[in-house]
Amino acid sequence: MKQKIFRSLFGLSLSCIIVVMVVLMSLSYNVWKEEFKHNLRSETQTIVAMAEAGNFNKEVLVKIANGTGAEYRLTWVQADGSVLYDSNADLASMENHLQRPEIQQALMTGTGSAMRDSSTLHETNYYEAARLPDGSVIRVAKVGANIYRVLLATVPGLFILFIVMALICFFLSKHLTKKLITPIKIAISKWSKQKEHNVIGRLSVDYEEIIPLITVLDSQKERIDKTIQEIETERDTLRVLMEEMKVGILLANEMGQILICNSNLRKFFKLSATNELTNCTLYDLNHEQQWIDHVNQVIHDKKNASYRIEVDQRFYDVVLYVTGSTQRILVIISDITDEYLAQKRRQEFTSNISHELKTPLTTISGYAEIIANELYEKKSDVKEIGKHIYKATCQMLEMIESIMHLSKVEKQTTDLPFETVPIQELIETVWNTLSCKWGDKNITLHLDCNGACMYGNKQLLEEVFLNLLDNAIKFSKGDENTITVTAETQPTMTTVVVHDNGIGINNQKIDCIFERFYQADASRGRYEGFGIGLSLVKHIIDLHKGEIRVESEENKSTSFIISIPNKI
Repeated sequence: MKQKIFRSLFGLSLSCIIVVMVVLMSLSYNVWKEEFKHNLRSETQTIVAMAEAGNFNKEVLVKIANGTGAEYRLTWVQADGSVLYDSNADLASMENHLQRPEIQQALMTGTGSAMRDSSTLHETNYYEAARLPDGSVIRVAKVGANIYRVLLATVPGLFILFIVMALICFFLSKHLTKKLITPIKIAISKWSKQKEHNVIGRLSVDYEEIIPLITVLDSQKERIDKTIQEIETERDTLRVLMEEMKVGILLANEMGQILICNSNLRKFFKLSATNELTNCTLYDLNHEQQWIDHVNQVIHDKKNASYRIEVDQRFYDVVLYVTGSTQRILVIISDITDEYLAQKRRQEFTSNISHELKTPLTTISGYAEIIANELYEKKSDVKEIGKHIYKATCQMLEMIESIMHLSKVEKQTTDLPFETVPIQELIETVWNTLSCKWGDKNITLHLDCNGACMYGNKQLLEEVFLNLLDNAIKFSKGDENTITVTAETQPTMTTVVVHDNGIGINNQKIDCIFERFYQADASRGRYEGFGIGLSLVKHIIDLHKGEIRVESEENKSTSFIISIPNKI
């Protein structure tokens, strides 16, 4: 606006200067021309006066011509147009002047005048003629500059004058522009963050006409500021709510232009917080065909879409939803890994428990059928059959008790009573508890604990080593076996290693041994157990925020390495 006003004022000033200069030049030229013709007329009238006094003849005319030099051209013409005298030309070469306009006017009215331009010399010949008492005509001529020559002569001076006037107009235009813009700048300064006071009072002296406009704008500004503040508050509230959500959320317009998203969605698409998404579309987030197909479905077909995807061993539900009348697109990405794995575990649990219970139930059912149909040979067989039924029932009860115990441990929280537990004392207690299992085997326990202690729940830690030592005893081989337990306390962790030289574990099965009901040995009937112990061990270690890993060589040895954080 400022530049436009300045250009308008400066342009108008230059236009006025040019128009005034042209008008002045035209007026000056006309004044000069009239003065020029007046001088010629006076010279002509002087000669006429001499003729009327009887003091005029050719000799007198020659003297007058010699006195004026080459400035004037004197011509004496008879009434028939023949030339009697010419101060600048040979009479023999001169044509009859009767048809000359000034001569005709003088013969008819007593005086005459004419101008004839020279297109090549940029000159004009001015003629003044008067009739003498004897009927002849005296003509006085003089060469003068025409308008073009006058312009050429005055151009340098006019150019300098134009430059000076243009500079004056330039600075005046800047000054006037600044003065005109002042009220607007004052009004803007009020609407800025650092408001100036008494703006209307400052404008009332010189700019009272725009005070109503400023008052209206000020009122509208207050309403707009209030609206913007409400919108920003709602936006900030929405951002806070979105950031607090555990799911990834994104909102885009009907063309897929991204409007807003939260940090969880950025994390899913591996975008940093510095990535500006306001100029991006949904297509820019992911170039996989599955994503592009679903984006096309919501943008072009206006249909909701959803699918499940696995990324970095985690499972996500992706939902693209077209909102109501606004046709905006809402993208919700939920991490369902825990729910998915829990459902998978429930399915596996149902399958495994069904399989594990099937064997004893089949046994019970078979022997019960024998008794019901009296298929036994003698009554003493019933007692033997009852023993088998009792054994299968005990096996079922033991399995159910193990499952319930595992479930109880899994329901434990981190609010367990923790204490400092001496490892050697704990191992010796567990080993004595298992004496009925290793008593008839040639198994030696070697302890190298060096006074190390663990910080945790004593009862649960007993469960851990009870299962690990029980497995070491169960899967021992040969006549001489050694189980070694070593412990080492480090600045932040305490590590315990339970090592045996038993049958070992196939490396391909190590990753599965902590799953429920999994047994590394395919011949389930060879060793007692239900595949729940190591699952229980893993869960207890997780409750202590520790870790457990296995190193094994099949048919040689197995080592379980447990690391649990120390008390801080």
